[in-house]
Amino acid sequence: MIPTHILTGYLGSGKTTLLNRALKAPEMENTLVVVNEFGEIGLDHLLMENSSDAILELSNGCICCMIRGELVDTLLSLKDRKFDRLIIETTGLADPAPVAQALIGHPTLSQKFDLQSIITMVDCITAFPNSNEEIEQQIAFADKIIISKADLLSKDKREATIEECKQHIQAINPNAELILATDIDDPAKIFLQIGKPVTKPVSTSHSHHHVKTITLHHEAPMPSQILDQFMEQAILRFGDDILRIKGLAYMTEHPDQPLVVHGVQNIFHQPKKLDQWPNKPQTALVIITKLKNPEPIQRLFATFLNQPQIDTPDRAAMTESPLTILGT
Repeated sequence: MIPTHILTGYLGSGKTTLLNRALKAPEMENTLVVVNEFGEIGLDHLLMENSSDAILELSNGCICCMIRGELVDTLLSLKDRKFDRLIIETTGLADPAPVAQALIGHPTLSQKFDLQSIITMVDCITAFPNSNEEIEQQIAFADKIIISKADLLSKDKREATIEECKQHIQAINPNAELILATDIDDPAKIFLQIGKPVTKPVSTSHSHHHVKTITLHHEAPMPSQILDQFMEQAILRFGDDILRIKGLAYMTEHPDQPLVVHGVQNIFHQPKKLDQWPNKPQTALVIITKLKNPEPIQRLFATFLNQPQIDTPDRAAMTESPLTILGT
């Protein structure tokens, strides 16, 4: 499968600068970059070998493709081309969810493209004074968050502004890897290194204006049927309010191999097994949700582990009558 990365961030956050620097690296040869408009990524420093109405072939071996119509149609039209990795730059596509859904939910694309990371650029000067739901969702979906524009601050304000920015980000998405743009010597590594799945405990719930993050933990292995039933019920009950689910599951059927769980809203990637555990074996599922009170999700998980709380139906009741109402 082709390693795939989504690069998102608000207008002016520095996506173009990062992408252009990364594409100069020899290791990025034969990368396919998908954008809305060629002019949005400013490819002046790269000579164009061949061009058509929607495709540019660059002198460093990269291919730049402009979205025409739907993203799915664009990617399907490129399925026979040979390239080593795919980067989708979401200028003009504020919400990364539809892009991720297209990659993991389409029967053909999900077999060709392996979504390895969602990378969000955050301007530490303007992001949070002007914070809105779009910015927060970009942060909530991210595996890696790059804090940019700190070099434009005066020295006496820089450290405090960066720290405040980090606190805002961690309140929305405590599991994302935080990177200062000023610390990036080799931007290509951002797209060449695979993000690590969540394996360590974090606080149970983090709230910000529009989104909350919870982490579900279980230290004993569980049968795949239990995980499947929980996911099915979670989608049925809370699908519209779940932005993303990601993490590792500790399965009875293959306890030495963690199962990677990855879903965007109500669409889930085909689960895959890793060769070994990066840390102590345990289930750790991070759920990013718009629910004001995420406790019903925690109750649901406990129910399927046969640990129902008071006034909560047990697993048998939930599976026999899926519309059973959870206690509050």
